[in-house]
Amino acid sequence: MPLQQIRLSSSTLDAISRCTLLGSAALYGIGLLVANFNAQLYGRYSLGLVEAQYVLVGLLWLVLTLLGFAVTRSALRWMKAHGPWRGRPRTQNVKNLLLVAGGWLGLLGVYLQIMNFLGVANAYVFWLPWLVLGILVMNNLTLGALFQETWQDMQARGTQSDSFLVKLWKVDSIQISKRVLYFFTALSLYATFVYPQLSAAVGGGKLHQAEIIIRQDRRSLFDSMVDFKIDKAGKLGPVTIVAESDQSLIVTASDKPWWELARRSLQLKKDLVELVIYTK
Repeated sequence: MPLQQIRLSSSTLDAISRCTLLGSAALYGIGLLVANFNAQLYGRYSLGLVEAQYVLVGLLWLVLTLLGFAVTRSALRWMKAHGPWRGRPRTQNVKNLLLVAGGWLGLLGVYLQIMNFLGVANAYVFWLPWLVLGILVMNNLTLGALFQETWQDMQARGTQSDSFLVKLWKVDSIQISKRVLYFFTALSLYATFVYPQLSAAVGGGKLHQAEIIIRQDRRSLFDSMVDFKIDKAGKLGPVTIVAESDQSLIVTASDKPWWELARRSLQLKKDLVELVIYTK
């Protein structure tokens, strides 16, 4: 059979390009919000607006949100279809129970493997992946409520002849405000607890640790500092590098407990630094 070439009209290509541009802008905005929410933990309140990394941050958030939806929805559907319900023979219930347990363990194994790949420390033996999963499910629920329930309200309140903006205007503004507030709350939880645990190579915010040797003629500047002490050899650290530019490093202490979210940071000019040893 001869091969048939697929031809797309100019209007279709224009719609695809617009959707791609809109999706990229949305992911960029999400990434910018996540990065700014996380930066506030270290006393930083301004980030560069033109950063291609924000698109990757937003894309990772979207992928993980969909992953949380897929894991929980698949587990619930599997349990509903094969669960040990009343009215079935005992042997069938035992088989279904084993199938459900095997299915859940398989899904959890895949999820833990993904968390380990993304850089979550001790993903197989620590409680952190379960906190991540709960926050991802919360992001999924708030995102679904924002779009799905708003769309249903638009269809219920609007007429067929109304435009999209007219239908949106007729929706209860208080309900939309509540959904937006819930969504940003879930997003801030993601930025606070999930984003810092993920590798920066895939769009996360895990920070590098380093030991910094201060120049000998500048070590007296650290005599009165409490959180950033240096030893007799002039070594500062290990510290966590929050950001790095051509002129300076922004560092924070690495020995703080996980529940101490807000941390003091130090902007360290590079003319004070003699050597930086990256440890991990």
